Amino acid sequence: MEHIIDTFSNGCKNLFKNPVMFLPFSIYLAITTVFSIVCNGIFPMLMDGTDVNQTLLTVVSIAYYLVLIISGLYVTAGTIGMSKEAVSTGKTKFGDFFTYANKYVIRLTLVTIVLSIIQSLIVLFWIPVIYLCINSGYTMESFLDLLVMNFDALIPFLTTLILPSLFGLFMTLIYLVITSVLFYFVSYAAVADNMSVIESFKKSYAMVRQKFWKVIWFAFLIYIITSGIVFFAMLAFYFVALISVMFMLGGTALLVLGLLILIIATLVLLIVTVIVSVATYVWTTRFYMSFNDHELYVEEAKENLLETDF
Repeated sequence: MEHIIDTFSNGCKNLFKNPVMFLPFSIYLAITTVFSIVCNGIFPMLMDGTDVNQTLLTVVSIAYYLVLIISGLYVTAGTIGMSKEAVSTGKTKFGDFFTYANKYVIRLTLVTIVLSIIQSLIVLFWIPVIYLCINSGYTMESFLDLLVMNFDALIPFLTTLILPSLFGLFMTLIYLVITSVLFYFVSYAAVADNMSVIESFKKSYAMVRQKFWKVIWFAFLIYIITSGIVFFAMLAFYFVALISVMFMLGGTALLVLGLLILIIATLVLLIVTVIVSVATYVWTTRFYMSFNDHELYVEEAKENLLETDF
């Protein structure tokens, strides 16, 4: 298995040697952005309170979220497939995206449903809290006392409801972190190794058990790198956006310049988002394949002509 640092460096080489990998995610981002704008324009038109429009609003809302979820899974399947080709052979093409996306989108949908069911078990942590709330005996007057900071009422409230709620929240976070780590590689097992839904979960679980700290270290680095890049990109975007607004407020002559700056900043932010998202798929795919002893493509270093014997 290659070193984690090599996974990141070689993954970057795989990615930037195949810039076509950025194309599917860019198209997806553009289409979903336009789709969201259109839907958000339709939603207010259906909020007049009539039964017909309320029904339409419900249907449109469900369809909206289903389209976003399924299209996201389609892009995930295709991008993992392209990553697999780039990591194993050094080359991938745009057609690979549709080959893998069409083949694995249903399987990834099932994987997502199973994972959602597993993570929905967090409700078990909240059953005692809900029971305490129902049987706490608190009335509206009790809550009004709390609003005026009646400390005689505040202390029992904290011990009866707030502390159990904090415990439920803490256990929820712990459970979500554990399940996210244990099943981190489910989608990659399904696509890269053509495993069934159940086999994919077993594979991811086995990987984490086999080398727990290595997986944790990799996931931590992925989180730090991607979060750091996105954070500074967002910070720069807001700074530039503030400057553009100042230009716009400077008068008609500067309005166009301010709009141009804002458009360029938005495009740069979108480009960074695409790069980070696709890079995450490539790095994780390479780590998965390296972990499971798949053949990996490593670009050979060019010979130094000054040291070559003629």
